[in-house]
Amino acid sequence: MVEPQWDERLLEFVRKTGEDLKRTGEELLGEAQKTIDELRDPAQQERLKARVAELRTWAKSKFLEARSRAEEALGVERPKAAPTRSGKTRKPAARKAKGAAKSTSAKGRSAGGNRSGSRSSRKR
Repeated sequence: MVEPQWDERLLEFVRKTGEDLKRTGEELLGEAQKTIDELRDPAQQERLKARVAELRTWAKSKFLEARSRAEEALGVERPKAAPTRSGKTRKPAARKAKGAAKSTSAKGRSAGGNRSGSRSSRKR
């Protein structure tokens, strides 16, 4: 007698939940389509890029501020950054060595792959 009542309640709950999920899915789909349509607009894209750049600048400044406060609170002093090399100041020898390594490995592969095997076949 009690079981049919619970069965009916359970079925009603499942039915309502299914309807709610379907309605929510349709709403999400509509909002997603609306957002995609807005983002396809070139003027909207430019506004969004500008806003992202603004947020990036704000976030970086807040990060630097937080880092300096944390260092101050902890009594930590950051060393000055070492100068970095740009790609234009690379030494040509470094590039040559890199290329030479490729050609050496190519010779080893063409000779059968294992160089130690070719040594054992040499006459002494």
